[in-house]
Amino acid sequence: MPAKLLIVIAILGIAGLVVFNLINTPKHDLATAEADTVNESSASVQSDESIANKPLGQQPKAMVDQATAEIERAQQIEHDNMAQMASEAAQ
Repeated sequence: MPAKLLIVIAILGIAGLVVFNLINTPKHDLATAEADTVNESSASVQSDESIANKPLGQQPKAMVDQATAEIERAQQIEHDNMAQMASEAAQ
């Protein structure tokens, strides 16, 4: 292909991407604004549930410690069950 044709195709591709981004950007911004409004209104109603939905860095330490203890208990139970199954298989 001649170089001119490649340049024209590249320019048309870039222009197409720009148009695509311009068309889709306002929809995304509107959806984000609506989601923020919903989150703010539900935060005032459901204060207990909102703590659980926060990132780990923003949750109270006691809640994180409780979740960690539950995970460790579940892992220990799973480990015990696997050991029991292994011992039964060996017999």
